[in-house]
Amino acid sequence: MLKFRTAVLALALVAAIIVVVWPGLAGLGSRFGFWDFGFGLGTMTREWWPVIWYVSGGLGLLALILSLVLNPRKLAGLAVAVIAIGAPIAAKMQYDNVRATAQAVPAIHDITTDMQDPPMFTDAIMAIRNASGSNPADYVGKLKPGRDGEPDRLVSDLQAEAYPDIVPIRIDVTPAEAHERTVQAVQSLGWALVSDDPGTGIVEATDTTFWYGFKDDVIIRIRSNGATGSVVDIRSLSRVGGSDLGKNASRIREFRSLIID
Repeated sequence: MLKFRTAVLALALVAAIIVVVWPGLAGLGSRFGFWDFGFGLGTMTREWWPVIWYVSGGLGLLALILSLVLNPRKLAGLAVAVIAIGAPIAAKMQYDNVRATAQAVPAIHDITTDMQDPPMFTDAIMAIRNASGSNPADYVGKLKPGRDGEPDRLVSDLQAEAYPDIVPIRIDVTPAEAHERTVQAVQSLGWALVSDDPGTGIVEATDTTFWYGFKDDVIIRIRSNGATGSVVDIRSLSRVGGSDLGKNASRIREFRSLIID
């Protein structure tokens, strides 16, 4: 019986470790091209990871019972059991937190500071997007399909409600200075510069997320605003997925904080 307890404790510990490292494995595997994001996020994270929680929790509960019955004074066994039970609980809390975030923001993936005249991506970005079968790049009139009988809604309306602070960026510097700040911000944020045209005031870049390697395209447009000022508009569009979990809006805020300082 003691051998059985030892085996259960070992399996419980292994299961707990897998619970902890599994989402990282799924995300990094997608990030570095071992599998696509659909498998990493959909299959490994959303389908298989919850199963591993229950396996770990079940083994942990069994290990706890065996430890209490056979050798309650041996704290190592009790500790392993607690870890095996606690790991899936923590994982479930993390999972639910992400789901809560998804429910708290609209399921959109295209955010811009100018919803009436959004910056339009050039051929440099569109060639990349078209080749990879990315989300459509149109904005004006774009609809978010309703669910469960709800009507379709304009993406611009959903953005305005969820992110009222995402507005054109007005700064008291010349367009040339605004362009310099923009390029510096792109470099500081670690985005991959795709195109840079000071003549038209257009800068384009791609940001790749650390987890799952999601690629989001960014275009920045710089225009004069009065004699010495500039208005900077930025648009951030995810290549894949329905909801960006607020990432595009936070990306725009990060960029804004750098160029207005």
